[in-house]
Amino acid sequence: YMEMEKWNACGVDILPDLTGRECYIGVDLSAKIDLTSVTFEFPYDDKYVVLSHSFMPEETVERKRKTDKVPYEMWIRDKWITVTPGGAVDYRFVKQYILETAAEKGWRIKEICVDSWGFGQIGADLLDEGYEAIEIVQGMRTLSEPTKDFRDMVYNKRVIHDKNPVLTWAMSNAVTREDHNKNFMLDKKKSVERIDPAAATMNAHVRAMLNIDKSSVYEERGIISL
Repeated sequence: YMEMEKWNACGVDILPDLTGRECYIGVDLSAKIDLTSVTFEFPYDDKYVVLSHSFMPEETVERKRKTDKVPYEMWIRDKWITVTPGGAVDYRFVKQYILETAAEKGWRIKEICVDSWGFGQIGADLLDEGYEAIEIVQGMRTLSEPTKDFRDMVYNKRVIHDKNPVLTWAMSNAVTREDHNKNFMLDKKKSVERIDPAAATMNAHVRAMLNIDKSSVYEERGIISL
């Protein structure tokens, strides 16, 4: 899916000031024993700033380290991944992380975009608390254009990220499936390694892409508008 040299070129050591900025939050809850991921995506002038965080149940860390062959312990130590108690990710930790991080950083939550599988787990709670929770249907009609658009933004260096190694790993793992109309989306079944942080990013981008001026990119491609 992603040409990694171009993805890496979008990484920065110092992020722009995002205080007071609106963000679209993508959530990929996946299975409870696997990696669960959250992406905060900020429209920033004519670019996007993308920040990611993941969660893993403590009882599966050692097994996943052996099967996935990546440095989970280092990523946990460096706070790219939060370990949750027990053998399954407790979604209350995910919700708490989203709300507390946004409040601490002064970010304004515009929408929280949750995959269909997990929407019933967390979406209703967020709606009850007054947040705009959006169910993101995991199909071509919903995800194809955002998946294409996000890659276009990266290739035109209009994405900014903080070199998160877990998100970068996921982007390097991501592969797509395509239909007869050349629509495509990320495919977890075809991906040999984990892509959950990338999937969370696509969920956020479904909504974030509607709120930025991308005219110059589409003029280059010969397309007038979305």
